[in-house]
Amino acid sequence: LFVNAGVRYSDDKRTVQANYIYLVPPIDELTPGYPVMAPPTSANFPATTPRATVRYELAPRTDVYFSYSQGFKSGTFNTVGTSEVTLTTPVKPEHVTAYEVGFKTAGGPYHFESAVYFDNYKDLQVNALGSNPETGQVLVTLTNAATARIYGAESTLTAEATSNLNIRAAVAYTHARYQNFPNGSVTIPETVDGVTS
Repeated sequence: LFVNAGVRYSDDKRTVQANYIYLVPPIDELTPGYPVMAPPTSANFPATTPRATVRYELAPRTDVYFSYSQGFKSGTFNTVGTSEVTLTTPVKPEHVTAYEVGFKTAGGPYHFESAVYFDNYKDLQVNALGSNPETGQVLVTLTNAATARIYGAESTLTAEATSNLNIRAAVAYTHARYQNFPNGSVTIPETVDGVTS
């Protein structure tokens, strides 16, 4: 029986300052663009992320294991914002709690491993389409989905055919869904003259 555990602490500090002149699309002939300014703005994103793995050796070269971990992706700022508010409002950090159960074995020239996993995301950072209300300019901005879940399974079989040739076969299944995404962008198909885009 093997047990491994650890914890990581991180504290990221991000600062944004902007002085933009947007030129496209022009507002009129006398005003080809408009300034967007943001004073220096900082945000701290601390996180404590533990990890633990338990592995049991059923036989020589045959193990089962279980792992639990938490992950963290730092928050940040949208540097493509078109107003002081959008530039200085930070995107929340992304957090994930992950579970995995697996099996590994080897015998002779063959090696087999398989695992199932479940990842639970909070404030997943995703790119979403939006538009500038003053100009109608389409922008892609980073935003937070409230929650998302991913689960799946994967297996791999490797055979050492010769000392110079390995043959590998693998299969995997992944199921990923947003659980809650209040302001998510969607693409609605439009048909014009019989052509859907």
